[in-house]
Amino acid sequence: MRPWLASLPGVESSVTGFRTGMGGGKPIQVVIKGENLEILYGLAEKVRDRIKDVPGVVDVGIDTEMGKPELQILPVRWRLSQYGINMTTLSQVVYGYLVGMNAGKFRQDGYEYDIKARISPDKAKDIFKVTELPIMTSYGLVPLKEFAEVRWRDGPTTITRKDRQKAVTVQADVRFMSVGEATNNVREAIADFALPRGYEIDFGGDAEQMGKTFAELGQTLFIAIGLTFIIIAAILESWFFAFVITLSVPLAALGVIPSMLLSGVSISLFALIGLIMLVGLVVNNAIVVIDYAEVRRKEEGEHADVAIEKACAIRLRVLFMAISTAVISMVPLAFGSGLGGSFRQPIAFVAIGGLIAGGLVSLLAIPAVYKLYWGFRERLAARREARREKRAASDSQEP
Repeated sequence: MRPWLASLPGVESSVTGFRTGMGGGKPIQVVIKGENLEILYGLAEKVRDRIKDVPGVVDVGIDTEMGKPELQILPVRWRLSQYGINMTTLSQVVYGYLVGMNAGKFRQDGYEYDIKARISPDKAKDIFKVTELPIMTSYGLVPLKEFAEVRWRDGPTTITRKDRQKAVTVQADVRFMSVGEATNNVREAIADFALPRGYEIDFGGDAEQMGKTFAELGQTLFIAIGLTFIIIAAILESWFFAFVITLSVPLAALGVIPSMLLSGVSISLFALIGLIMLVGLVVNNAIVVIDYAEVRRKEEGEHADVAIEKACAIRLRVLFMAISTAVISMVPLAFGSGLGGSFRQPIAFVAIGGLIAGGLVSLLAIPAVYKLYWGFRERLAARREARREKRAASDSQEP
């Protein structure tokens, strides 16, 4: 529909799907902040011209319209004080002239009507006549032009402020790519855009919301990993085993990244939620293997290498059933059916890739680290024993 709508003369169109962005409005928002609204609008037009041809960006527009004619009366304050009047008095008099003031009530046949007194509309249409409006001062009637500037100009339909500054926003939709990729393209397009002193450019919309959300969820992810590490260390009474088991979380990314690339989903709020959920799912596999290996090593007296090999062989079936059931349960969510299903898809693909990689890590990487650890412990113990025997032998040879 876009080419057809663009061919219509005088029509500014926008084609939007069922969502309008995380923070309201279009997903890409370039916010220009400053003091002078006319300068802001001029800068916004230049930014719009720059980004309208950026790949992935469509329906570029400005949220503020400078097309509503208005009559502005700009008083000169030092002249007002000379004539003994203030801003409030002047505004009331001018308002009464141009808009009218209630002069009483007219009652007839049980009905009541307001009486509004004002000058003839013909005298308010012409800017040259408005300047001659008489204002009562302490020196008598003085025309308005003596202490105020009157002019016609195009005013904004709305005035928006952000961070206590006037702001004009250039908005755009995204097509054929993620919001993050399109935002990066926009940033590159306006990277060398020169701004007057006192004016600045900021990004709003989905980019702003995603930045805040990603920061908060990133903190949540690190807190989840830290709490998991502490709890495992307390249960197993070993900081090293807690480290080995928690190591399966970052290694699970070896499955998350290919899964997202193959499925075509991008990093989003729901993808980070899936990562946080994955922390508790992935460590379970490593806990099962390490705990059973420790039981065989301590209670059965088996060597660490033998214990971890038997643990992997015996727990293989349990791990396979746990991982397969979890992956199969995520398949319906991965289809993305139903309203908003495409938003929930990243949770499924992150979980599927992470669970499969976590299972392989539990059977390959974790046992290898376990063997290296106990091999190092045994070599260290052998060296200590050798030094002890050598010291004992030297003590026995002394007279």
